[in-house]
Amino acid sequence: MPAYLTECPRCSSPVGPGSGVCERCQATFDPWVERPPKIAALLGTDAESIERSLDFPTVARHLTEVNRLVDRHETSVQDLVAVIVRDLALTTRLLRLVNGPAYRQYNEPVATVTRAVILLGFEQVRRVALSLILYQRLRDHPRGGPLAAQAVLSFGAGLFARAFVQSQDARASDGGSRCDDSLPDEAFVCAMYHRLGDLALEAYLPLDADEVAALRLLPDPLPVPDLQLKVVGCTAAQLGAAVARVFGLPHSIIWALRPAPSAPPKPPKARSARLHLLAAFANAVLQTAVDPHGQLDAVVDLYGEALETGAAQIRSLLVMVAGQIRHHAADLGLGADEHPLVRHLLAFAGPDGSEFPAGAPDAATGVDARTERLEDARRKAFLSQGRAELEAAVRQGAPIHELLSLAVETLYRGFGFTHAALCLREVFRTSPADSQPAPHMVARIAFGPDAVKMRRHLRFALERSGDVFALAGLDGQDIVVDNVAAPANRQHRVPLWYTRHFAARGFVLFPVRIQGRAVGMLYGDADDPVRCFQRNRFVFLREMRDLIEGALERHRRTLPG
Repeated sequence: MPAYLTECPRCSSPVGPGSGVCERCQATFDPWVERPPKIAALLGTDAESIERSLDFPTVARHLTEVNRLVDRHETSVQDLVAVIVRDLALTTRLLRLVNGPAYRQYNEPVATVTRAVILLGFEQVRRVALSLILYQRLRDHPRGGPLAAQAVLSFGAGLFARAFVQSQDARASDGGSRCDDSLPDEAFVCAMYHRLGDLALEAYLPLDADEVAALRLLPDPLPVPDLQLKVVGCTAAQLGAAVARVFGLPHSIIWALRPAPSAPPKPPKARSARLHLLAAFANAVLQTAVDPHGQLDAVVDLYGEALETGAAQIRSLLVMVAGQIRHHAADLGLGADEHPLVRHLLAFAGPDGSEFPAGAPDAATGVDARTERLEDARRKAFLSQGRAELEAAVRQGAPIHELLSLAVETLYRGFGFTHAALCLREVFRTSPADSQPAPHMVARIAFGPDAVKMRRHLRFALERSGDVFALAGLDGQDIVVDNVAAPANRQHRVPLWYTRHFAARGFVLFPVRIQGRAVGMLYGDADDPVRCFQRNRFVFLREMRDLIEGALERHRRTLPG
């Protein structure tokens, strides 16, 4: 058996063999004087081969999306992060790189993807993403089936942890205190990595993993960590920590790999302790949801007091997580059919006797309605936060292009638009023979799947043509077109050039005016206008427009001459 440290290297307090944690000074350290033989042999291979073996499922289109986002001038850090965090392999490489010698000199260890992207820069992110194409994906692994299932479960745990932190943050903000902005992202990563040891055991030591699984089927089996210690020479948590150190991951993630508490813990005070508890809690919830005999009450009894949560909140968040997994099915390589994890989460979170009876015909409708309400609340909260960020940026005198990008990104993500754009007024000759320059509205900032096409084709002359774009651009009217295909819209209101290039079912036009003249126009379209165009949210759009107008007016006054 391996030799373990029995006292803390920092304060010399006694510690439990193999714990790697000092209760007195809260230090974390490698618990081994010498590594267990199997781990020593395993980690004797190079880190690249280890990382290659543990790649999570993804598809080529995911890497293409990263590449496309880097090419977009208006891409924000948040947009790029939203794509990266869906792929654990890419997340691993970014965090490993940013915590390497070249970047570590500038900062403390980095645990969030957002901070990593800021430090590395978009071009470096592109190179890391494209390098993943050289590696075999998990589905080609000999044990790809079990690993892929565990990977999706880990992704779901990450989503749950992030949603939980955001919900707690929203509640705390009513009382005047908020968690820092990086905590949801860091909780996502820690929860997603919490079971890294189980994945490493399955990928690197499959025969040992099979032997542990067989011993669990015997009458009165030992606890799983004891079985792992007996067969492998270490627990899965210790194996995960060893692999994480090879990857160069920060302490916050390594700390989160520790086993879940066996008794109700105290409310965490330190950030690292909170991240560990969030990671263990999220994984416990997901494991309970997929277990046919899972009991949520046991999870609430263990974590409820420390994290101030209950069964109702957990069930609501599981519905949201199920919707997010369904939304990202293609990115995760789950196929067109509903993934079993989504069905498990909805079945586990849905019928509780108060909203609809179990097995009722409209149960699925009820769950969808709850998902829609939760998503709508999330978007409203994001719109409020985005507006506050824009107000702060205006006060701080941020560059005009950053202000405009922030405003359009907030509308795109907050409203749920399929596309969002800001058109600006420009004057240029349509042909060399023109004696009078013609004013046009031209899309300069765009978000969405066809952003490049939007910037190319969303442009029109400011002339009395009688269509909705002229009414918005010349008369300053706010326009909402719920149904582009309606006969009246096709014949009189929506111009032919628009329907030729765009297939949106509905769109909104909100002109941006300075001193009575339209100098720009906010555009947003939706594939499902009925859900997207909720009138009570247009107050946010008008407020964002007011901020844009103020920023443009301030920019105009600072121009020379």
